[in-house]
Amino acid sequence: MKKIVLLTSLLLAFLLVACGSETAETTTAPIEPTAAPESEAPVESIPLDMQMLTGTTWAWMAFTDPTQQFVVDAPQNYTLDFQADGSLVVVADCNNAMGTYTIDGSSLSIAMGPMTMAACPPGSLSDDFVRYLGSAAIFFFEEGKLFIDLTADGGTMTFAPADNIMADDGEGAIDGALTANPWHWVAFTDPAQQFDVDDPVSYTLTFQEDGTVNIQADCNSAIGSYMQDGSSISIEVGPMTMAACPPGSLSDDFVKYLGFAAIYFFEESDLFIDLMADGGTMRLSPHAGSAEAGEFNPDAEPLFATLVLGGGETLWLDPTLVSVRSGTLEGPGVDATTLGGACTGIIPSQPDVIFNWEEHEGLQTLNVFTLSMGDPTLVLVTPSGEVLCSDDFNPLVLDPFIEIKDPQVGRYAAFIGSFENDAVEPGFLVVTSHELNPANMDLSQMFPRHIDPRANSETISLDVLEIDSPDAVEPAGGSLTPEDLPYQQELTGGGEIGAFNLDHENQLCTGFISAAPTFRFEWSGDLDQFQLFFESNVDTTLKVLDPEGSFHCDDDYHGSENLNPWLALPPITGTYNVWVGSFAPDVQASGTLTITSDPDATPTPLTSQDLQQ
Repeated sequence: MKKIVLLTSLLLAFLLVACGSETAETTTAPIEPTAAPESEAPVESIPLDMQMLTGTTWAWMAFTDPTQQFVVDAPQNYTLDFQADGSLVVVADCNNAMGTYTIDGSSLSIAMGPMTMAACPPGSLSDDFVRYLGSAAIFFFEEGKLFIDLTADGGTMTFAPADNIMADDGEGAIDGALTANPWHWVAFTDPAQQFDVDDPVSYTLTFQEDGTVNIQADCNSAIGSYMQDGSSISIEVGPMTMAACPPGSLSDDFVKYLGFAAIYFFEESDLFIDLMADGGTMRLSPHAGSAEAGEFNPDAEPLFATLVLGGGETLWLDPTLVSVRSGTLEGPGVDATTLGGACTGIIPSQPDVIFNWEEHEGLQTLNVFTLSMGDPTLVLVTPSGEVLCSDDFNPLVLDPFIEIKDPQVGRYAAFIGSFENDAVEPGFLVVTSHELNPANMDLSQMFPRHIDPRANSETISLDVLEIDSPDAVEPAGGSLTPEDLPYQQELTGGGEIGAFNLDHENQLCTGFISAAPTFRFEWSGDLDQFQLFFESNVDTTLKVLDPEGSFHCDDDYHGSENLNPWLALPPITGTYNVWVGSFAPDVQASGTLTITSDPDATPTPLTSQDLQQ
């Protein structure tokens, strides 16, 4: 079972609404500018935080929350200008907005005002940028960068002065050898020890040309920045997920060593990083998909077919089906997670299919997906170079689906990967302008596929949940405190409601649940964080409604290697409602729910092979 990421490029109609001439009213008193001092009066000082906020155009560099992390491709298109009078000027890609802000110590609140409503190009982060700003809660500065934490652990936005965004203009340019491919940590040596890394692919650096670096540290990921001058290099690790990695993990060591980077050099294609104060040397090898074999190369010739589709004068078969095989047929594949975003699985180094899209008047949407008997993934590179990815249409249909609004004219490169690493399965790549998807396109005459009608149902209102139902199991006395942890409860979950169809914004919610919560408890007491997981012999999911009304969901702790769900939750005084779901329909899932404050506690592994047995 896998994370459900239905990638859709949302594009509004091309209508530009001019901003009003007046800024929006706000109940927050504007910050008064310091008055010009009279000769006999002392100058009123401006708070340091205010000085650092104002006078700088801040460009959005990256975002991290508990479920994702990404680098902003064009930071200069997403900027903030804090004015000394409490007003805020916002550029959100193709739109402009005004707003107001209030600071109180490290607290920050932002109220958005009038905004233009232009339809930005596919892949724009305009709506996300504005939505995140509206949830601003805390701000702080580190190494000249501005960080904004969102409410309810909603994530962290990273900003840098727009004038400092690194440009590759010749002098001071990034060393191309660093950015040529991802790097896997293979060994470490210092005066006291020497060891080889057992699983180098789990510890990866990907240097970007804009001065950012993507970091995979075992079960955690982070976004950082780096500066390179000659052979000198410094790495600053930014926002990072805080998952509890398995015993023996080198996640913390990897991140700590990177923070002491001082000098780098290359020997026989490997990258060596010397740490400060003779702290040791890290050796990293290029990703298996580099140079000699397996390099992600969307410009290469396709493995199966080159097509010309669309066009007002050319007849094209709609839908078009191309026979393909998911996964890597020969040679080392490319780990799609290194491409960022929702990308996953192992894909071939060159495209499976190329289709050249011609202008087609009146056509607004193009759907690209697969039909197969396996568990494929899909990576699609657009004519502009944007990388789009999808894994499952939903838990009942494991074929990926990508919707493209107003498709660009040009070359599209499609890579069909496999979620189960080296698995290779036959299937079809489908390109169509019709309202078809993997759940409603019936190829029963060619494939004996059973389509569960619940896979394509309408959105379900949250009103179907019987949150106050007395059927929920409760601990003795109904409440838990830090002194009661670890707490365990035998439960049976599952139901008829598809959690993936419920009307909430958490796309990690999946599986089948009952209307009534499986378990309910009142929480009180001080604690930084508690872990909640469920162990069963069937594939299960977790859905938790916290006292503030937010839903937290998980499917698998560690992909196909551990299908038991796991959540880390902030302790909030009040009522928690817990639903235990089954990934498959019509399954009763029995097992043990554990609530613990031990950050190293993880569910017993349940693998795909265990289910097959």
